[in-house]
Amino acid sequence: MSFDLLAQWLRDFHLPALIAGLISVAYYWASIPGQSVTRRALASAHGVSTALLYAGAWSVYLTHHASDEWAAAFARMALVPLALMVLSFYLFRGNRLIHLLQLPNALCLLWVWLRGTVVVTGLVF
Repeated sequence: MSFDLLAQWLRDFHLPALIAGLISVAYYWASIPGQSVTRRALASAHGVSTALLYAGAWSVYLTHHASDEWAAAFARMALVPLALMVLSFYLFRGNRLIHLLQLPNALCLLWVWLRGTVVVTGLVF
């Protein structure tokens, strides 16, 4: 597989999930190091949960279990990253400007919800 093909595949299909994961890493690094690791991880878990949600959608599809019945469950599971985004506003200790990353993070979650719904129902395009 050529690098150009890989880059195009990542850009077209998986980049928003990757960006959400990187936003979590940025949150973790921007946290005050004196905080407990558990609190830092929970305050930065929103992007990773978005990426895992997307990976879960693809695992349903790749194991040939895709069905219309998965759409409602997937939508309910998409509420987890959303709740973690809200929770990060309360748990995060550090430079508050990092919360501006929640705007692209919300867009990534929206994309993962839309694309993931298509994937878990088997209507992959």
